Amino acid sequence: MSEESDKRENEGRLITAFIPVFRQKLERLRVDLKEELSRAKSDRRKDVMKKMVSEAKGLKKLCDKADKQDGVNQRNNPCFVCGGELIWGGDHDLEEDETHFDGHKIITNLSCSNNNCNAYVEYYHGGRQ
Repeated sequence: MSEESDKRENEGRLITAFIPVFRQKLERLRVDLKEELSRAKSDRRKDVMKKMVSEAKGLKKLCDKADKQDGVNQRNNPCFVCGGELIWGGDHDLEEDETHFDGHKIITNLSCSNNNCNAYVEYYHGGRQ
């Protein structure tokens, strides 16, 4: 694959490194909205609720777009050992002269969210024909 075709393929793609942070913010907004809705109707702060709903919709749309782009559904990313959620740890570029990675150019690492499990997973991808 040429450099030009790599550029075209990556245009418009989201950088997904902060998606877990956005998911946490979305969950916090859901909790806050539920709390606001538990108030008496006359005590609800409609302007605050409107802003929270708008922000939550935007975050949800962004997270869904990232899932679609990566072909990943976070809810269906279980640990192979215990079934807990695998948390993305990072992506690392591999050097071209490193032959023990079977031609792959990127390694992604994930770890289990279950402190009793502590499983660690590495995915090798990119560049292999």
